[in-house]
Amino acid sequence: MAKPVTKREILDVVDQRLEEPASSEVEAPEISLSGIELPPIPTTLVEVASLASSPESPDVEALTEALQKDAVVSQWLIRHINSAYYSMRESIDTVERAVRYLGFQPVCNLILTKVIGESFSGAEEPEGEQVQQYIMKTSVLAAYVARELSKEVGFEEPGVAYTGGIFAQIGRLALLEDEGETYVDLWFEEQDRSASFRGPPPQGQEILHFEEDYVQNGLAVGKECGVSDKLQAVLRAHHRPARARTAFRPLVPLVAVAFKVAHHADDLEDENPWDGEEALARDLQGFQVTRHVVEGQPLSERKLIALVVDIVGDAIEFVDEVLDAA
Repeated sequence: MAKPVTKREILDVVDQRLEEPASSEVEAPEISLSGIELPPIPTTLVEVASLASSPESPDVEALTEALQKDAVVSQWLIRHINSAYYSMRESIDTVERAVRYLGFQPVCNLILTKVIGESFSGAEEPEGEQVQQYIMKTSVLAAYVARELSKEVGFEEPGVAYTGGIFAQIGRLALLEDEGETYVDLWFEEQDRSASFRGPPPQGQEILHFEEDYVQNGLAVGKECGVSDKLQAVLRAHHRPARARTAFRPLVPLVAVAFKVAHHADDLEDENPWDGEEALARDLQGFQVTRHVVEGQPLSERKLIALVVDIVGDAIEFVDEVLDAA
């Protein structure tokens, strides 16, 4: 780097180096929390997350039973499915009918979005709410892109890809819950909240402040929720998807690409936050992780990029609909 350099520039370079693929395929080591306390994890979140990521066949009865035990969530689900969004001809008045109408995985992901958003919201000041809203919007956006892209590349579990996108940033929400004021400061220029909102802090800056970054936190939350090995791999290999074992491909790089797309948007309030199709395609060409998605797939990197560009056309509308519902 040419001098003079700023702290921000140094941390950005550290981020870039950490994302470079390793010379060989090695599973990242186990990681643990370092001084961060997890908030109480709602039983509904644990049960639904475990069901959503299970390698077994969808267990509709277990999902229905889990939702029925949570009166608030079950009542919300029934209200939601009877809303104008679904234009139901007949009123649905039971959780069982709601699950069977919407489908197992869509209900799981809808419930996860709602419960995660409500469970991790420790920072109550306006700036903290801004951070929490950003995390939730980019999480739903990543989930949507991961799901739609997985369908296009022939991955047989698009619902699991969506769940991976929802969980990808859960470690950030846990940091926001436990270290609210300190963590929020990192999202603003020069840690001065009177300055402009800059978005997620560099990975190196999180490590300097908390001796870990949100990925470590997220893996701890995922384990607490009993998510499958596949989703643990999504969390563990979040920064370095190239290091994921073959057994966890293309899921891990799929979610990583979706996450990159979500965070490359300028302003999610805009109709097209990627500055047009050409700009997005050009940026995607610089994402090293795109090549890991197409490895072993009958799909070129150029075709993958074209698919992503098509997918994001409806993404913002979907994000708004889901978060308004939740």
